[in-house]
Amino acid sequence: MQQPCIGRRDWVECVEEWCVYCVHRIVIVFEIAPLYLHRYFTWDTAKFPSPEAMQDRLAAKGRKMVTIIDPHIKRDGNYHIHTEAESSDVYVKRSDGGSAYEGWCWPGSSSWIDFLSPPNRRWWAEQLSPDKYQVSIFLLPSCPTALSTEAKIFLE
Repeated sequence: MQQPCIGRRDWVECVEEWCVYCVHRIVIVFEIAPLYLHRYFTWDTAKFPSPEAMQDRLAAKGRKMVTIIDPHIKRDGNYHIHTEAESSDVYVKRSDGGSAYEGWCWPGSSSWIDFLSPPNRRWWAEQLSPDKYQVSIFLLPSCPTALSTEAKIFLE
């Protein structure tokens, strides 16, 4: 669904135009297009100046919006999810048990939440609560993607 609207300022209008020519969509799925600097749970306000209004306009037409959240977090000292994850010690550790594993994925330098730990799963669930992020979310349940050559360390 993203492709026909890339570069468009008004995504709702684009979706409506697109639906004239094909099967009507009920759910509009966004992957990385709305993200600010590839940070999950954020909006690029240059591309999406009013995400709440956009959601309201879609809802008025019987449509929903969903954003995809992958299982990696961009390592960026100015990104609240990363700094909270780091200070809460919820990241997967390197094989030596010391520092958080750091790999390379779509947003760049990334780390992954250690979902084997119940407290870490609770921390993650808090990040997904509607009072923090008011969009439906599709969590990709795939295995952690690491694009760097060091990825095998993570998977061993």
